[in-house]
Amino acid sequence: MKTGVIIFLVVLSSMLGIMLGFKLASVREVGAIWLWLVELGTVLAGFGTVFASYVGYLALNNWKSQSKGASTLNRLLQNQEYIAILCCEFLDRSTNLMGDEKDDMNEIVKKTDKNFAILSRQLQPNTEILEMKKLLQMPRVRIRDFGVLWDDEKKKLRKLELKINVYIARN
Repeated sequence: MKTGVIIFLVVLSSMLGIMLGFKLASVREVGAIWLWLVELGTVLAGFGTVFASYVGYLALNNWKSQSKGASTLNRLLQNQEYIAILCCEFLDRSTNLMGDEKDDMNEIVKKTDKNFAILSRQLQPNTEILEMKKLLQMPRVRIRDFGVLWDDEKKKLRKLELKINVYIARN
């Protein structure tokens, strides 16, 4: 606490003690003053509770907005990483993926699609996120069904990688 506040409280309590000690001669007056102080304390406690609730509400909203921003950025960065993996795996490949390798790439595509779905709800209305999700649609089907991307899907994947990099750099 600041020194001025401490001095004020000390002086106030001293004056109250002096007032109660010198001015009041009867027990009845002390009881009446005491009841008045109790009622005042109750009212002040009520105001304190309302104020504490308001401060808590502001803090919770601040935390929510910070958490939402961090979550959005994490999802974008995660998608950037997944798309980079897909580009490394498919852009120079002309043969099919088989078995576990195909399943792993399919899981990455599913996670990326899921993140885009969540981002499109969090950042409404955001046409860029929806465009990126749309660019992933056909490559997702080809990877799931065949384990290979054709030239059109490779172009979409390149475009998707460029779009997400630009979007993250800008935001």
